[in-house]
Amino acid sequence: MIRDVLEIDNDSIPYSFDMDIEDQTYTLTINYNTISREYSVNLFTEEGTPIYLNYKLVLNQPLWFGIEDPRLPAWQLVPYDESGHEKTIDELNFNKTIFISIDDLEEGDS
Repeated sequence: MIRDVLEIDNDSIPYSFDMDIEDQTYTLTINYNTISREYSVNLFTEEGTPIYLNYKLVLNQPLWFGIEDPRLPAWQLVPYDESGHEKTIDELNFNKTIFISIDDLEEGDS
């Protein structure tokens, strides 16, 4: 795997964890909606204040894409399939071939 990825335990979803990004600690919660069969993420400050709730995970689209809020992390987190074979995120491929990656590759890396 070329990119750094978030380790998420599918069996523990809804799954919450803390993440340090540029001297700031965030809490993320990964959720799965069994009716719509979609994954989403909630983002909170270290103190537990919601920043953004129920953001749907979309393959190859950065989390919080198009949303301008100075409280959002500066790093891009992207649900990504390095093989390039998957078309959607589902319970069969999430954290098997599709991972939430930290988009921190240097120019020219692939």
